[in-house]
Amino acid sequence: YAEAAFDPVRAALLARLPAQPERLAHPYFERPSPATLLIEDVEVLWAPIAERDDWSMFDQKIAEIEQARSAFGH
Repeated sequence: YAEAAFDPVRAALLARLPAQPERLAHPYFERPSPATLLIEDVEVLWAPIAERDDWSMFDQKIAEIEQARSAFGH
C-alpha cells in the first residue's frame, strides 16, 4: 500500500474521523498485526497439543481473540 497508486485511497481513509475515537486507546490497536485464526494458525497451534499435550499456544491465541473481541466492543 506504499505505492503511489494507493495514495487516493490512503488520503480518503485519513480524511475520515473515527466513529468512536475512544476505542482507539484499547491495547489491541497497539499490536503490530491483527489477531487471526487462519488454517495455518490452527496447524501451528495443534502441533504442541498433539505432541506434548501443551495447550499454551492455544490459550494464548484464545486470549488474543478475546482481546480483539473486547476492542471492538462485542
